[in-house]
Amino acid sequence: MACLDDPIRIGGSSTVFPMLSAAIHAYVRQAITRRLDLHETGTTDGFRCFCVGQPDTANDSRPINSKELKAYANNFWLI
Repeated sequence: MACLDDPIRIGGSSTVFPMLSAAIHAYVRQAITRRLDLHETGTTDGFRCFCVGQPDTANDSRPINSKELKAYANNFWLI
């Protein structure tokens, strides 16, 4: 289980990476102490890792496909 000292891990799309990186820098400038780790992996690899619990969240430049959604559903509850 993650605690508040653990970084929030974000991975995914190289298309979205520059915008999300800028947003994180703005977030940090607001004196927020929670660390955010952003990794540019590409949408497919980002979803693949997200579906097994790494990273905590994924950014993407396309919708999740049915194969990725099934992989996620096999590992986590869908709400």
